Amino acid sequence: MIFETHFDEEATRRLHEKNIALIKDNRNAQFRKGMLMTIVSMIVGIGIVVFVRSYLGYLLVLVGFGMVIYYGVTFYQYRARAKEYWSKIEVELEQQRAHPVSTNEFNNIYFKCTDYIGETCIVWKDFETYKVIDDKLYLFPKEESPFVFEESEMGKENFEAVLKLVASKIEL
Repeated sequence: MIFETHFDEEATRRLHEKNIALIKDNRNAQFRKGMLMTIVSMIVGIGIVVFVRSYLGYLLVLVGFGMVIYYGVTFYQYRARAKEYWSKIEVELEQQRAHPVSTNEFNNIYFKCTDYIGETCIVWKDFETYKVIDDKLYLFPKEESPFVFEESEMGKENFEAVLKLVASKIEL
């Protein structure tokens, strides 16, 4: 089966935005836990300094300030990396706009993809796994970045045929 897919900028942006949102959610969950510990450390430290007059309180306040600085630096590094990520994505989108058609060939021996990067041919045994999430087929090769195919790109019948072929060739 050979399919020509045309570049869909909105779908690509949605995919990258979903990746960024997943990373951001994980980061926010870690930050919440860390900041809660920071606040507790500082309140307990201030309480010890005021009521007990111990150096342990100063230590806890100092640790709390250190954690605030750490989370502040991490937050600004994240923002810088996110900007860098989006600039790389924009470069990739420009390349895809210049070569909007990709050809994907699925047969019993290999999977072949020809797109703006070049031509890639991978034997089915060189795939680790595949997943179907939100009407998207993700193929995960051992050595390369994953391939993503949307049902809307191929059509429902073709998508099901490809999914059946992939399921028979890649063992989970």
